[in-house]
Amino acid sequence: MRSLLVIWALLLVACSSVPALPPATLNDLADSRKLDVPFVAQQAYYCGPAALSSVANYRDIHIDQQSVADMSFVPERKGSLTVDMQAAGRRIGLLPYPLAPKFEDLLRELNAGNPVLVLQNLGLSWWPQWHYALAVGYDLRSITLLLHSGEEAYYRLGFATFAATWARAKHWARVLVPASVMPVTAMPVSYLKSAHAFEETGDTKRAMDFYQRAVNEWPGSVLAWLALANAAYTQGDFAGAINSYERALTIAPERASVWNNYAYALHAQGCSQLALDALERALALAPQDENIADSRNDLLQRPGGSALRGSCPERLPQ
Repeated sequence: MRSLLVIWALLLVACSSVPALPPATLNDLADSRKLDVPFVAQQAYYCGPAALSSVANYRDIHIDQQSVADMSFVPERKGSLTVDMQAAGRRIGLLPYPLAPKFEDLLRELNAGNPVLVLQNLGLSWWPQWHYALAVGYDLRSITLLLHSGEEAYYRLGFATFAATWARAKHWARVLVPASVMPVTAMPVSYLKSAHAFEETGDTKRAMDFYQRAVNEWPGSVLAWLALANAAYTQGDFAGAINSYERALTIAPERASVWNNYAYALHAQGCSQLALDALERALALAPQDENIADSRNDLLQRPGGSALRGSCPERLPQ
């Protein structure tokens, strides 16, 4: 069935053009890449689970397509929704980073050794035929993409044909990575949003692994330090939260909300006076902010704990 759909897609895009690639991108790419990604031949309607199982095994997470299907397959639809595919990726420990809708970014990830889960529409906009595949390589000389697709490993598809089928699926693509691997095209805000999804499903510890990776990659990002600090506070790691809030304040001392959160971490660590001093800084920056005023009243009413020797900062960040 997939072969018939590809033939139909070829007819639809016979006049399509090859995606334009900026000269700078071409200079950075190897002429060809073929990633050594384990191939999982799909069972009926399991193109999504098979592709996700394949990339998981590439990341040394051993899981079969039926186990992935149990997390993502919707029987009445005879397929897997993109939201469920992402959720399944997170459940097995991988961050599904959304690729920008640019063909060059797809090639850049492959060049960096990162397979890319893609969604294609092999039909028409009014008669869609959805299909997940895993991009595992390319060849600039033959202008072809390599895909683990359906029952075929390293299936060769022309750039123009793939680009057309990908566009009809609104350029949906995800790079699934562990915290040890940063997508080469990653941007801070998109990466942090993807990591925050772990927190939203209750996996704060896993989110912290990705936040830690983010601050290592972008040490000047106040959002990354703030995400790590908030997660540490939630986990009861008040010393870690204090350290990360201080790093955020070193970058953006004008942010009253960060001073506010920092105060709560200080108070939880037993540094009651420093906590109130931090809130005074926040109020000086945002005197009309009722939330900060409420925070001050809240901390004044809370019993102050006893700080362990050396557990409190000597002074507030300047």
